[in-house]
Amino acid sequence: MEFMKAKEIDDESTIATEYTDMESCPGVAPNKSPSSKVVGEDEAYLLKQKYAYGSIAFSAIQTFIVISLAAGCHVAPLDINPMLGPYPDALDRFGAKNAVMIVDQGQRWRLLTPILLHAGFFHLLCNLTVQLEVGSFFEREWGTPTWFLIYTTGSMGATLLSACVHPNTISVGSSGAAMALLGAKCSEVLCKAREESMSVQDKLGREVRKQQIKGILCHLSLIT
Repeated sequence: MEFMKAKEIDDESTIATEYTDMESCPGVAPNKSPSSKVVGEDEAYLLKQKYAYGSIAFSAIQTFIVISLAAGCHVAPLDINPMLGPYPDALDRFGAKNAVMIVDQGQRWRLLTPILLHAGFFHLLCNLTVQLEVGSFFEREWGTPTWFLIYTTGSMGATLLSACVHPNTISVGSSGAAMALLGAKCSEVLCKAREESMSVQDKLGREVRKQQIKGILCHLSLIT
C-alpha cells in the first residue's frame, strides 16, 4: 500500500500529496496524475527530506547478505528452512541471535547483527515491503537520525526480548525494527491526537496520520 507521493519545493523542502483519490486533491482535475499538480507550502504536507537514505541503505545491505548467504552457503531444503534461505547453522555463524553466545561468550554484537540477516527470500520480501513502503515515509517525515535511532534501538530491544523469552532458539530479521517504527508512529499519533489544529500544516498532518494508522494495521500482518 502506498500512502504518499513526494514533490520538491524550491529545492529545500519536500511535500507529500495523497497518491489516490484525485478528486480530493486541490488543484488536480479528475483522472489526471498528481505529478502535474502545482501546490504551495500552505496546501501540502511538508517532509523533512526528499529521500529515505537509511531505509534504502539497510534494504540494500540486507538484500546483498541474503543473496550472498544463499550463494555461498547454499539454500536449505524447504523442510529445514521454509523461507527459502540458508541452513540455520550458517545464520548462526554470521550473527543470528543466540542467547548462549550473547550471555556466556559475551558476544553483545549479536544484539544488533540479526537486523542485517533474514531467514530467506520470503522473509526478506515481507520485511522490505514494510521497510521501503511505510518505514521510508516515516524516515522522510522524522529525518534519518531519528529514524535510525528508533530502527536500531528497536531491533536491539526485540533481540533482547527474544533472547529472554526464547533462549533456546536462534532468530534473525528486521521485524523488531519495523515494529519499533510502527510503534513510534502510533505513539506520535496518540500524542498529537489531542493537540489543537491551528495551522494548515497541523490539519494536514492530522489527516496524513489517519491514513498512516490504516496502513499500519494492514502491514502488521506482514511482519507478525
